[in-house]
Amino acid sequence: LVKNQGLDQRIFQFDHDNSLMVFFLNADGTIYGRYGSRNGNAGNSDNLLSVNAARLAMERALALHRGYPANRAQLAGKRGPAPQYAVPEQIPGLTDRDVQPVTRKQCIHCHMIREQEITNSWKAGTLKPRDLFVHPLPDNIGLHIDVEDGRRVTSVDAGSPAAKAGLAAGDELLAFNGQPLLSVADMQWVLNGLDDTATLTVQAKRGASTSDYRVALSGNWRESDISWRASSWAGLRHGLLAVALTADEKRAAGLAEDSLAMLIKQMYGNSQQVLPRAGLRAKDIIVDFGGKTSAMTDSQFLVHLRTTYGPNDSIKVVVLRDGQRVNLTLPPW
Repeated sequence: LVKNQGLDQRIFQFDHDNSLMVFFLNADGTIYGRYGSRNGNAGNSDNLLSVNAARLAMERALALHRGYPANRAQLAGKRGPAPQYAVPEQIPGLTDRDVQPVTRKQCIHCHMIREQEITNSWKAGTLKPRDLFVHPLPDNIGLHIDVEDGRRVTSVDAGSPAAKAGLAAGDELLAFNGQPLLSVADMQWVLNGLDDTATLTVQAKRGASTSDYRVALSGNWRESDISWRASSWAGLRHGLLAVALTADEKRAAGLAEDSLAMLIKQMYGNSQQVLPRAGLRAKDIIVDFGGKTSAMTDSQFLVHLRTTYGPNDSIKVVVLRDGQRVNLTLPPW
């Protein structure tokens, strides 16, 4: 399915920024698992996809199917909570906005669902960082998975939650919190549903033995780069493309390596009208954003922007322009 009109969101809940998402279903709607993960754009958009891992996920799904319905209780968690809107076209703003080119008005892409949800939460003043760090990869807790297998651990980060729990390279991950795993996407599904402070029970096979490992999670384990996500364009940038300068570029501009330096590369859409009127120009370098002057990545800038300032808030900024510092007040956009 490319168009999402009529998609039953009670069943099909997933990472809307993926290039590909496969559901393995019983005819009664029970979900056996998911396949499809992503952590980058352009040339990196499919580096977590593998024909072999997809084949293995299918075989694992068939194994669950052969054990159904005796294993139904294990699969209950693969269905998410009841959504606010049963189908995407009910989401406010999704089908009545002005989208170019015009032909796209007739199609709801996956990322469009996500970006409208983000925009609506921002407008309502309820958007939080946790809402943006969704479907974390197992890498976030120290587990790196063989792309060609989908369940085999290739390495474990030293000092990570997974390492502290005793997990090791070579382990085959069978279940997270009792949910059978077909692929990395199933791991992401379980991790997505956890609180910031939580305990994850990992069932893993090591050699001929199978054991449970308790992974303690706390702090900012969910955080990752979200700047690659398609939903970040309409959902967070709202027409402003600002990118962090590299260390070398900062030195060339006379800025400290640990200082804020966001280069304005492009303004488009609504911001192309609003922000230039406030004095912002392409090639300006933001060095003070509402009093924040410490370095931020592209992702951190987007999260800070939309979770700190609402649609009625103006922002005082300082930009570096031709070697001179210029004070501006940016309206909401």
